[in-house]
Amino acid sequence: GGDFPAIADTSTADIVATQFVFTALPTDAGATNGDVVSGTAFKTQPVLQAQDADGQIDTHFTDTVSLTTDAGGVLSGTTSLQATGGVAAFTDVTYTATEDGQSFALVAADQAGGSGGDLPDANSGDRIADIVATRIAFATLPAHSGVVNSDVLSGIAFETQPLLQATDDNGQIDRDTAGSLTLEVSTGSVALIGTNAVAWSGGQVDFAGSGLGVTTANDGSVFALGATSGDLTEATTG
Repeated sequence: GGDFPAIADTSTADIVATQFVFTALPTDAGATNGDVVSGTAFKTQPVLQAQDADGQIDTHFTDTVSLTTDAGGVLSGTTSLQATGGVAAFTDVTYTATEDGQSFALVAADQAGGSGGDLPDANSGDRIADIVATRIAFATLPAHSGVVNSDVLSGIAFETQPLLQATDDNGQIDRDTAGSLTLEVSTGSVALIGTNAVAWSGGQVDFAGSGLGVTTANDGSVFALGATSGDLTEATTG
């Protein structure tokens, strides 16, 4: 018989993951003093890939991937999900800081004993959580000691001066708040005396030393103080 060409068996090359790699880190353009906004879902969500040493994706990797943090804040949202095609793309993860400018990192781990083997944990590196104020809050209300029939005395500076804070919706102080805050009275029968506008400092406005007080011709006049500053939600003493 004649010679026939040899027929080669087909072969496949399997990419086997040996590492996790963050291909997208959490970011938010609204975090002017950091990387993400505290208490708000990351605008750019973390994405991880299961890769081999050459950076190739193991598309057969389908283990559950979980995110934790090494810092004192709280990580919330869907922090565990099953990888698809070697990729774990998170959608609603949020970090809530305990203080403005808090540094944190995300740590990604796959399920122990999963089909993809146990890969080393991946670390996002340091991220900075920026607390962005949305509202004003009274931390201290104006008062005088020993006043029997009301809260304050007419015609003299408050003994206890108001202290206000710029906070986010979780009550955390935004230390980077700029500009000034203005106090006004709610009724025409009461007038303010002293300085009623003070600049923010470290996320607070302290009227100590301002000589702020009220005066009225009517004993027992009821009033409220309202606080305004830029586009922050106003506050009132009630």
